[in-house]
Amino acid sequence: MGFISNISRFILSGLSIWQRHSRFVIPSAFVLLFGVLMLLSNLLYTILNYDNLNWINKVVDYGWISVYLTAIYITLCHKEEIKSLSKELDQWWKYNCLEKETTQLKKKSEDWMRAFNAYYINCSIISWTFYVLLPAAKFFYKGPKQRGDALIFAAWTPFPLNTIWGYWITYGFEVLMMAFAQCVYCQLFLLLMTFAIVIGHQMRLVGTAFLTIFKRINMMMNDIEIGSRKEYYEIRDVLLAGELKNGVMHFQHLYRCAYRLSRIFSPMTNVTYHGGMWVMCSIAVKAATEMTFVVMLQAFMMISTVILSQYVYSLVNECLIEEVQKLRNVAYDSPWYEMPIKIRKAFQIFQSMLDSDRFPTLRTILGSQTNMENLSKVINASYCYFSMLITIKSRYETTSTSDL
Repeated sequence: MGFISNISRFILSGLSIWQRHSRFVIPSAFVLLFGVLMLLSNLLYTILNYDNLNWINKVVDYGWISVYLTAIYITLCHKEEIKSLSKELDQWWKYNCLEKETTQLKKKSEDWMRAFNAYYINCSIISWTFYVLLPAAKFFYKGPKQRGDALIFAAWTPFPLNTIWGYWITYGFEVLMMAFAQCVYCQLFLLLMTFAIVIGHQMRLVGTAFLTIFKRINMMMNDIEIGSRKEYYEIRDVLLAGELKNGVMHFQHLYRCAYRLSRIFSPMTNVTYHGGMWVMCSIAVKAATEMTFVVMLQAFMMISTVILSQYVYSLVNECLIEEVQKLRNVAYDSPWYEMPIKIRKAFQIFQSMLDSDRFPTLRTILGSQTNMENLSKVINASYCYFSMLITIKSRYETTSTSDL
């Protein structure tokens, strides 16, 4: 089993620590069941306490649930397609006289995947620890009648919150909800970034094949007995056409893989970008109006998490786009001018295919790419909505005061 297939196997089987090859795995069906329970408990709490709830809290709570359920949906509905894509990307393209370079690039991509995955897992553990400790801090910060507001989600449980044992049982239930939500989302992103890294390194292999095409053909022709000069050029042209065809087919293969990747993860992109924008401006309005230490801390953690999620999806797109642009530059730097006219025309058609705007990338439902440029626009739009909500709220409070 290949490196990528090994990662996807542990992720798709449920919640597990793939780096340690842990045998303790929480099945995906159980994770889905817990997500449904989380949704039902939030809905029931909203119905029972509708008049006493803040609409901002509702936006934040259901924003997390939508991310969680979308991640589970991708895991269950696209499981076989993710497995198939993993097997295809594990099969590195073979080029004549490039065995050493292929091995080096493959090892380098695996090292990058291990390093990035370890870094992101550690960041997720730190983030989850803060979310776990925040309700505990609120428990001691607020009075007994206010402890219901100290929980992570507005979830309903049959246990009385005015008792210590009821509060801590509910608190443990919500910690599990946060753990499942973050683990599922973290593992899906690790899988997405793994695919992006291996696609990028295989594009580098395509570029190396084009840069060394004449050198490799000369090495292959050293083992062939050539009778005349005419025969030499005929054999060279045949080998040149074969190597060019091999490289173009490799790029088309990566193009199809990137298209499947963008199609699988497009629901998560929509939830993270558009849903995250409303969560950011809503929690910012709450922090700006209440101005308490606990609310400010919660707003800082929530906004930082949403921006980080939007950033990492933009990072995936930037990695793919950057590798396509690098391959395009390599194609121009390759000795295409030494090729025969017939083969040169085919190579120039391939150069026209290397357009980063046409390459499949993650896009939102509105059609915009999730890159760094659009990330700044999303953050700016969130601030504009935040300013609008603050203005409307202040005018409403001023009107209500004047009426009294």
